Order: sequence, then structure tokens, then C-alpha cells
Amino acid sequence: MEILIRILSSKWMHLACCFINSIFASVTWQTGDYVIAVAVYCLAFYCGLNFVKAVKEDYYDQDK
Repeated sequence: MEILIRILSSKWMHLACCFINSIFASVTWQTGDYVIAVAVYCLAFYCGLNFVKAVKEDYYDQDK
């Protein structure tokens, strides 16, 4: 269970989540489901923001 938690909280999983959600949102936008597309774009933005925060943490923690 600990391995699964570590994998799901990885910064690379956040990046993958961002890409997958962006693709899904683009497809739903093209099919006309605008409400779902906006919601999924928000989730993609949130995943991308988490990735950026994780990268910044790694950058500032490299001095230790």
C-alpha cells in the first residue's frame, strides 16, 4: 500500500494526470460537452500546478 501511495503522489504522476486530463478535456470540448470539458480543464490545471510545486520543492531542497 505504501508503494501505491508513493507512486500516486509522485510529481511525474501529476504531470501524467495533467496530460491525460488535457487530452480528455479537448475531446469532450470537440464533442460539445462544454461543462464537462471546463471541469476537466480545471482538474488538468490543478494537476499541472501540483507538478510545478513539486518541481520547485525539489529545486530548493537540493542544497540539503
